[in-house]
This record gives sequence, C-alpha cells and structure tokens, in this order.
Amino acid sequence: MVLFGVLLYIHIGSALLWVGPTTGAYLLVRETDSVKLVRKYRKLVEFVEVPSATLLFLTGLLMSWYLGFPGWTKVALSMGLPIAIVEGLHYMTCSRASSGSELRGVIDSLVVFWTTVTPLLLFLMIFEPKL
Repeated sequence: MVLFGVLLYIHIGSALLWVGPTTGAYLLVRETDSVKLVRKYRKLVEFVEVPSATLLFLTGLLMSWYLGFPGWTKVALSMGLPIAIVEGLHYMTCSRASSGSELRGVIDSLVVFWTTVTPLLLFLMIFEPKL
C-alpha cells in the first residue's frame, strides 16, 4: 500500500507539472511575438511538460495494474493515445514556432480538446465510477 501512495503522489505531482506551468506560460507567450520568450516556452514544454506527461501516464498505468484494472481506469488509459497525439502536435508546434502568433493558431484549436478531456479525466479519477 505504501507503493501505491508513493505512485499516487508522483501521479498528482506530475499532473500539476504537466498542466500548470505550461498553461500559465502559454497565456503569456500567445500575447507576444518575442522570439526569446517563445524559445523559453519551448524549453519548458520539452523539459517539464513532456517528461511529466510521460510520468503521469506511467504512474497511472502502474496504479491501474495495482488496482486490478477496474473499468474507470480502462477508460482513463484508453484516452492515453489521443492525449499523446495532441501532446505530440503541441510539441512539434513548439519546436517549429518562432513567434507567439505561430503558436496561437495551433494551440488555441487544441484547447477544445483539453476542455473536453480534462473534466472527464478528473471525474474518473475523483469519483472512480463503476463501469
């Protein structure tokens, strides 16, 4: 049970690192065309968002295995591939962008995806419905 608690703390910490810093930074970057700021945002995505998203998925997978893969975890894990695709698009956009306006076009369209997925993931993890 101690292992599960450690995994849970890592999972929650990864979720906060995945969403928090890059969302806040994006809100700043999208309003500027500063090449320097876009470069810093790219590094934040590369060195914080991508590793924390990977760790988030891996700890979720391990905890699901520990729990015996109840139905709600299968739904959450099945969302991993679409999330990975969207994160890949985000990463590629950041790798190529040289201004906030270049980022804005692609990432604003991804907001629709995240506005749908995030509440669903939170609902599954908090309420653990019987599926």
